[in-house]
Amino acid sequence: MPRHAGFEPKGINYRMSPGNLACLLAARLDCLTLANNHVLDWGREGLRETLDVLRAAGLRPTGAGEDADAAEAPAVLATADG
Repeated sequence: MPRHAGFEPKGINYRMSPGNLACLLAARLDCLTLANNHVLDWGREGLRETLDVLRAAGLRPTGAGEDADAAEAPAVLATADG
């Protein structure tokens, strides 16, 4: 696997290209839980990219963030009946 800035050499590193965002949009998701053991596979730079891409597309990430407060903040979503 090629070395990438922020790449954590841990054996298995997951990454989805921002170019595949259409797959998430097609699923009509409102919120994505990022809290898992692979969220920092590509370092803080990779996490920032993920958060930026998701938010720009109108998707709400939760379980990870720029700091502990953001990572621990709950996702609050509107329902059809308010």
